[in-house]
Amino acid sequence: MTESANPVDRLKTRLVFKNIDHIQEHLEAMQR
Repeated sequence: MTESANPVDRLKTRLVFKNIDHIQEHLEAMQR
């Protein structure tokens, strides 16, 4: 991916990564 991606794409990518982090935390909490 290039750094010159339009802001919308970068915003979506950040949201996706935030969702992944949230899901991982949720799974870890359920495993306890």
